[in-house]
Amino acid sequence: MMETQLFFLLPEYKDKANTTHFFLETERLMSDEELAVYMRKLKIVVMYMKDEEVSCFYDNQNIQAFLYPITIMPDEYPAKRRYQMEFMERYLECWRDNEEVCDDDRFFYRGTETKDNTLCEIAKRQYNNRKNRYIVVSHEALNTMTGDSEKLEVRCNGRKKVFRAVRADVNVLLPWLRCKGVIIRKYHPNTAKHGDSGLGGSQASDASPLLCSNKKAKKMMGKALKVGRELFFFDKDHELYIRYMNGGNDTFHPFHIVNAQDEAKNVPSQAKSILRLYLGEFKSKLE
Repeated sequence: MMETQLFFLLPEYKDKANTTHFFLETERLMSDEELAVYMRKLKIVVMYMKDEEVSCFYDNQNIQAFLYPITIMPDEYPAKRRYQMEFMERYLECWRDNEEVCDDDRFFYRGTETKDNTLCEIAKRQYNNRKNRYIVVSHEALNTMTGDSEKLEVRCNGRKKVFRAVRADVNVLLPWLRCKGVIIRKYHPNTAKHGDSGLGGSQASDASPLLCSNKKAKKMMGKALKVGRELFFFDKDHELYIRYMNGGNDTFHPFHIVNAQDEAKNVPSQAKSILRLYLGEFKSKLE
């Protein structure tokens, strides 16, 4: 069975004593305001991916280099920025804890020899197991990247290894992974339990209704956040959360949370906080 592995990469300010990847170097420092926006977008992607059927990795040396300007310039960057990066370590795995690269391996990227970095690790993993899918998740990191998705080529011990880099924007990454069949979500309305879509009725007295059309519910499912086995989104038109129950075999059926007790019990606080980051501030009519 094919496994999908995502490797997150962050930009590094150009300082020869601290950068780890020549292809990640950036000439311009982000302002504190830009950094706050950057980290918000990154957190959204990390949290969206953590419960999907993918393995997610980061490089602790890359994170240290990313945080280097924050460390040496405390007046420009509040100390709290350092601690805000903890979500990477909390929800992703450091690939260096189980790295496959050996000292004798040789790697070339864009004709330049390179070593001890994420692209080398991916190339060696592909060298050892070509059945798996390897994807770089990059947001303003790879200075060679020109669009939302780009092929990368690394030579590992003379063999060409090709994998994909995708921009770390949930509106880009999530649809891309669905298009490639990495994330599978099959829509099932389950009208027998939740009633006809848009009518606000339910054929079961203890079941919550689906208040919007199937077309809209299916569209929202494509943007929904997975927490555990289920999906969650917020329907701004009805000012209610919509929950997608996992019916097995990658099938989900939707209904709105219309009871305050059900919202408190069945909508995880984690889902609420991440959806607020993603969608902007909103308020449930049940709050």
